[in-house]
Amino acid sequence: MVNLALEVSEASLKTLNTKILSEKQKMEAVLRDIGDAVFVTDSEKRIVLANTAMEKLFGLSEEEMVGKKIKEVIKLSYESSGKQPNDLIDAVFKKKKLVRPLETLIVRKKDGTRISVDGVASPIIDQNEKMVGTVWVLRDVTKQRELEKIREDFISMASHQMRTPLTGIKWFIELLRGEATKTSSKSIVKYINSIGESNQRLIDLVDDLLVTNKNGRGSDVRNPENYSIKKICQGAVDLQSRLFAEKNIQLDGMDQIPEKYEMGVDKIQMIQVFGNLLNNAGRYSPIGSKIDIRLEKKGENYLFSIKDRGLGIPESQKSRIFEKFFRADNVAENVPGSGLGLYLTKGIVEGYGGKIWFDSKEGTGTTFFVKLPIKQKKEWITKRR
Repeated sequence: MVNLALEVSEASLKTLNTKILSEKQKMEAVLRDIGDAVFVTDSEKRIVLANTAMEKLFGLSEEEMVGKKIKEVIKLSYESSGKQPNDLIDAVFKKKKLVRPLETLIVRKKDGTRISVDGVASPIIDQNEKMVGTVWVLRDVTKQRELEKIREDFISMASHQMRTPLTGIKWFIELLRGEATKTSSKSIVKYINSIGESNQRLIDLVDDLLVTNKNGRGSDVRNPENYSIKKICQGAVDLQSRLFAEKNIQLDGMDQIPEKYEMGVDKIQMIQVFGNLLNNAGRYSPIGSKIDIRLEKKGENYLFSIKDRGLGIPESQKSRIFEKFFRADNVAENVPGSGLGLYLTKGIVEGYGGKIWFDSKEGTGTTFFVKLPIKQKKEWITKRR
């Protein structure tokens, strides 16, 4: 009877062990295939399992992680302080409770790449209330944060880029209100035309934003025709007239641009190009300073330059100046802006087969150069339409 009972117990135990092993294998299979990075530790903080997503996130194989303690292989730190999340580890192991990081964590992969992550750590408690291990789930939030930043930058950019024509409209309306009774009909018509142009620029800015959203660069030409370059530059200057007046900035060189110089372009886009460059020069220049605008005819091209005596561009950041939404450190906090103006300007200029570059020294000023072909090549216009 005793032997029979032992045989029954052994059979039951074997069945139970088989069932437990089966459930363990199923659980491991689920953990390995889950989209988030998961790793499991024992009560001594040693890793006993790491899934495929975990391997990809940290750039380590499971073999490199299993058997080692968390801090030995997993390089985690808080984004703001750079310190290891010891409070997180202590909370889950000592207080035996589910915890989340107080802020975004940074993962440093084996190759040095940094990734932003969020996650949760949970203790594994047995029926006797004893902790036998922990489960960690980490999620890569880098792309999510990039999208959030793009959204914030887009809102900032849209409000800033629209401010200039709106300010122009307000400026001309104030001139009309203050001088309407003593202003000639010719001047009134000029102010009204300027208001109309500013309003049109608002419409075109919205179009450019849509183009930027669609193909990343506002380089499509809407209506290429021959226009006086001097009138285009004057249109850009008029849009910045209030900024120049408020900062008492002198503009030099407009009278030296020959009236006969023309170019086959979209007028609104070219006004936007020079308006962006003049707006940057004005915003980043000190009160009472001077901005030079020059135009030369060189072979088959026109060469424009706009020089300011402003803040200049830090040497370490010059390579990024035409990136979408980028703003240099020495202006980002104190001078409003979106970081999209130069990006769009470069797109438009290159759309005409031209080139834009700059020469700058921090604390001294910046000169932007724009080279545009006098005659547009047929393939450029066909491509852009």
